[in-house]
Amino acid sequence: MRRFAVSTVLFLVFSFVVSAQNYPRFVAKLALKNQTTDIPVTTLFTPKLDGLYRVSTYLVVSIPGGKDNNSGWSGQVLYTDDAGPEIGPNEFVLSLRQGSNPYGEHQSTIRANAATPVTYSITGQDSGAGGVYEYYVTVERLE
Repeated sequence: MRRFAVSTVLFLVFSFVVSAQNYPRFVAKLALKNQTTDIPVTTLFTPKLDGLYRVSTYLVVSIPGGKDNNSGWSGQVLYTDDAGPEIGPNEFVLSLRQGSNPYGEHQSTIRANAATPVTYSITGQDSGAGGVYEYYVTVERLE
């Protein structure tokens, strides 16, 4: 009976450890609402290990503005792999008075090097891009 109890406890502990190592794992989330200006290159997260990551992005003009109610914004994710600096998911959105293509979404797999920040930036596409935008990013470690 004692052997059964010890075996059961070991099985439960091992099961918990294995389940805690499941992938994918969320490593970064970003939700920027009511934005009206450019965002310079900003760190999203810094990987602790080299690895594959799934990056999902969503950029939307929620309120058109600017010249002739024309809002143009570009969002991008930047990272470094063994080949050097790379540009990951990149969205461009344009809202012309109730929008032609007022949102952009992208999902991409990247291989990011450890200890090198994964960053993002948002840029208005002309002076006075105007309007209000939202930007969302989710990063999952795949291995």
